[in-house]
Amino acid sequence: MIELPTGTNPEIEAERLVLNGCYVAFIGAGMSNPPGKQWRETVHDIARRCNVKTNNKTLYDLIDECQEANSIEYERAFRELVPKHVPTSRTALNYLLRLPFKSYVTTNFDPWLHNLSTSTNIERVHAYPDLPLHKGLSKAIYYLHGYYDSDDSMCDPKRLVFGTKTFEQAYGYESLLPGFLLNLFTYEHILFLGFNPSEKNISDLLKKANSIRKSFIDVRNLKKPKRYIFFPLFNVSDKEKQAKWDAEIEQLTSLEIIPILYEAEGEDYIGLEKILYNWVQHGELKNRPAPFKAGFDLFQPQDNIEDQQ
Repeated sequence: MIELPTGTNPEIEAERLVLNGCYVAFIGAGMSNPPGKQWRETVHDIARRCNVKTNNKTLYDLIDECQEANSIEYERAFRELVPKHVPTSRTALNYLLRLPFKSYVTTNFDPWLHNLSTSTNIERVHAYPDLPLHKGLSKAIYYLHGYYDSDDSMCDPKRLVFGTKTFEQAYGYESLLPGFLLNLFTYEHILFLGFNPSEKNISDLLKKANSIRKSFIDVRNLKKPKRYIFFPLFNVSDKEKQAKWDAEIEQLTSLEIIPILYEAEGEDYIGLEKILYNWVQHGELKNRPAPFKAGFDLFQPQDNIEDQQ
């Protein structure tokens, strides 16, 4: 378990490292909602359209069954639920791309992160199963579970890492994904956003990375790269829910992840938006907009002279 030095504020420490360009942003479904939906909601919507009963099936198994039951409706539903162009987008994605993250990795396959990126902060975009590391991580977006472009008629949602079969394949021995993540979790500073790293495939790799880190970092007396996660505060007086929240915090710290607690301020976790915006405001960024000015402040001295004449 990571222990912060006495008096250290996780949010301030994480902000400093992010603004120094040291961090990789690990982005999950929570950062695409809205315009996208939560993962469970999306799967149930697809199941309804494919006329598949949810019952007590896992979300992964439901997706496999939907593909087999009605592949045409499955693809149609996907194109409608994950459109390339949307009238609204979460401001947090803009803030993330205005911050000097080393790179961006995401388990999402919607195109919105890529749509908002520019050549000034992103030079490469890669998607599963092609996840190269030989050029380093810097200035890249990695779509860990695949990339989906609804405008591309050749894009097949069955190739995405979504159901049980594709997850087993993606995290199996014949895939680059486990090795990519093991390298990432071992060597890089990471900030998790809108993602639950206690998910089995990820937590297993984090545990392996922790073991690898310990084997050589402790011997050489080196500092471990830090991992942070934005995590909403618990504000309900319910003992059962409080116990669950406490257990989640304990699990995160056992994975060597430091929680940055924040006020969610609604189901869309808008409080996260505010923190990221403050970070953007604190950073000395080239693409940061100029301060507000009144129109009269833009007049030059000669303008006033001409008006008087």
